[in-house]
Amino acid sequence: MVNLVRRRASTLERAPARSAAKLLKHHDDLCLRRAWPTDAGELEAVGEELTRFQTRSDVRRFRTKLVNSGIAGTDLSHRFYFNQALRLAKRWPTRLHVDWDDVDNEDGLLELLA
Repeated sequence: MVNLVRRRASTLERAPARSAAKLLKHHDDLCLRRAWPTDAGELEAVGEELTRFQTRSDVRRFRTKLVNSGIAGTDLSHRFYFNQALRLAKRWPTRLHVDWDDVDNEDGLLELLA
């Protein structure tokens, strides 16, 4: 099983994935290998690939199909609690978007944001 995951991962490290599903599977495999590496070299290599994962051309190509996947470089569409949204806004102020059409109490939210 581990060798199969490594073979599949090394193939996708060299070439873009042909589908969003294959890209998601590759990301999952990398996360698995990072959680249970066979040695320090694998931990470092997988960590480096995950760090630059969002720069892959296939991530950009399948970005809309990977919404809510949790992959860096893709969107999360979620109703966050206020404290979570505040933390996200402080860390990534230019990346947070309010879907005003989905806000129940627009005046209340505007008051909190002021």
